[in-house]
Amino acid sequence: MAEDRQWFKAKCGIDFDGTSRGIAFCDHTIKSRASLVVPDAPQDGRFQDNPLVTGDPHIRFYAGVPLSLDGELCLGALCVIDTKAKVPSSE
Repeated sequence: MAEDRQWFKAKCGIDFDGTSRGIAFCDHTIKSRASLVVPDAPQDGRFQDNPLVTGDPHIRFYAGVPLSLDGELCLGALCVIDTKAKVPSSE
């Protein structure tokens, strides 16, 4: 079912079009309605056993912001991922 999937409407560097929402980092961003930064996913208890971390694409870093038209209804998330851990700076 569509509500159980995360679909990538635009992407760069990955070869698949979506994932189950059960393993989606963006699902956490959408549900919290707040920005989410995961500097090192294998060290984060929420994600350390996630198949996107333990297998392809081997996510280490995630940063996402919710996308909303009215501040209430989240339509999705804009995110970046990397295979290297990072600590973002204000720059």
